[in-house]
Amino acid sequence: MVHFNKDMRCLAVRCVVGYTLLALGLGVSIRSAETDEHCPPISAPASGRMVGKDADKMYGMVFFECKDGYKLIGTPVRVCQIDRTWTGSQPICKPDRDAKPAGIKKKNEPKTCQPSLKDPEHGKVNGPRAPTAGAKAEFSCGDGFELDGQDVIECGENGKWKDAFPTCKPVECRKLRPPDAGDIEYDADPIGINAKAKYLCDPGFKLVGPGVRTCERDGSWSGNSPNCEAIDYCASKPCGNGGSCLKQEQGFICTCNEGFRGDKCEERIQCNEAPSPVNGFKLESGAGNFVGNMVTFGCNKGFNLKGSEKRTCQSTGEWDGIAATCSKEDFCGVMPCENGGKCVNSQETPVGYTCTCLAGFEGDRCQTKTSVCASKPCKNQGECVEIGEQDFKCTCPRDYGGTLCEIQLLPCDHHPCLNGGSCINTQTGGFVCKCPDDLRGERCETRYNPCMSFPCLHDGKCLVGNYPEGFICECPTGFQGVHCDYNVDFCKANPCQNGGICKSGFDSFQCICRPGYGGEICSTVIDHCAAGACLNGGMCQNGEDSFLCSCKPGFHGQRCENGFTCPDEYGTFPDPADCSRYFHCSTQVAYHKNCPAGLHFSPKLLTCDWPNEAGCE
Repeated sequence: MVHFNKDMRCLAVRCVVGYTLLALGLGVSIRSAETDEHCPPISAPASGRMVGKDADKMYGMVFFECKDGYKLIGTPVRVCQIDRTWTGSQPICKPDRDAKPAGIKKKNEPKTCQPSLKDPEHGKVNGPRAPTAGAKAEFSCGDGFELDGQDVIECGENGKWKDAFPTCKPVECRKLRPPDAGDIEYDADPIGINAKAKYLCDPGFKLVGPGVRTCERDGSWSGNSPNCEAIDYCASKPCGNGGSCLKQEQGFICTCNEGFRGDKCEERIQCNEAPSPVNGFKLESGAGNFVGNMVTFGCNKGFNLKGSEKRTCQSTGEWDGIAATCSKEDFCGVMPCENGGKCVNSQETPVGYTCTCLAGFEGDRCQTKTSVCASKPCKNQGECVEIGEQDFKCTCPRDYGGTLCEIQLLPCDHHPCLNGGSCINTQTGGFVCKCPDDLRGERCETRYNPCMSFPCLHDGKCLVGNYPEGFICECPTGFQGVHCDYNVDFCKANPCQNGGICKSGFDSFQCICRPGYGGEICSTVIDHCAAGACLNGGMCQNGEDSFLCSCKPGFHGQRCENGFTCPDEYGTFPDPADCSRYFHCSTQVAYHKNCPAGLHFSPKLLTCDWPNEAGCE
């Protein structure tokens, strides 16, 4: 709250409850706020005028003046606050008994430019304390900031500045040009002071120069621009052992000489150790089993060599030729076994071989005929049945099989599972059938209908078919899932607009709208002014859940329903319904006014005074 003395030279500033004084001057601290909210419109007092650019925006100012012959009663300056209300109360212009008659001024009296000069945030202004027509004001910004607007403005003949006051904005650096075959990454947007620009090169290129540059306080970049140069991957001669290097876009390829391999030809190719044959020996031509080295094989006395006598290590890491073996003299070559007997060389027998006779023959050379079943060739109580003179057949018990009934059969060997079922033997001597999806039973003998177990919940319809589960469920409205076991979330798509809250129901959803909105999905803006809310020509302004009436002079009330008749052409009169308000009459027109916060209108003094002095009676 601001109080001026009679000659308007001194003022006392006091904040209302809940606020602290933050600056001198007008007692108003102006802080930046990112909002486009506006305060309600206000008008100039009768017999006066108001000055202010963008005054109705947040922290905008208006200055009030009176015509010649009148003096200002009330606050000369009002500021649009963050809560969209104006500081102070609306001033009025009253006739000044001490003023000169209208139209009489000092000769050549200049007008002081409005609004008053004020340092911009983060800057300074240089100019006369009481600037008049032709005076100039020069603006500058502090370190790290630059002007947004004219740096010099001039006061016009009409007492107003020719240009708007400039502001100081943070310095920003321009984006740099990326190097050829490279790019730049920035760590801030916008690019302010101390922001970093990081240079990157494409694959196959390397950075030459500084990798990071900094945005300086004057808006320039530190250092010089680097370049991206192509990398010569073969310059360091990476291929060893005489290998040839071939450059690639993102590396190199080595072509190795014979006998070497690896990404850099670093590995000398070696064959695995060639073993000496049993009952034989091996001779090597050089140290190690490297490519080109040769080994020679031989056999001990009494044994013959089979395979390759000489083998060479190849570039593939394998030996050429055939592995060498040493075998004793072949006594079976003369086929000593008769009647189809099988001959096997053996050093354990005096004759150097053994004969394995067919059924029905015996002897060292299978030369003696016998009954094929005489030796009881069938095992496990199998029955021997002769077939001709030299052959027989074994009839085996149930749990055995094989030519001689020598194999004990498992349960699955009898193929007990039907209709393509898979049989699995168990450790207890039994079996288990793994059936196809549409079959059941111990041996997969019964067809299976998956819908018989009623898998679809909430009255879902079950359909059998070639599906992963053997069926699918057609779910009723409001349910989903393989078994119709999940409720559908109708609010998942956020159908409610304008901040409405969605509530999902059984088969639909409901939107709970914010004040000021309606409709099924809160898409309709409610017009509280549509029904002619304001009376007697009042202007209606919509709110979130109500409306506000701006009444024409002579009317007041929430809907401008109350009128007031001026008893006199001019004067100030109490509001009989509200002691914090009063009527100001000018030319028989009543203007409804508010007392400053914390004051009441005194019917005796006809002005706003403290409550304990004015009262409400």
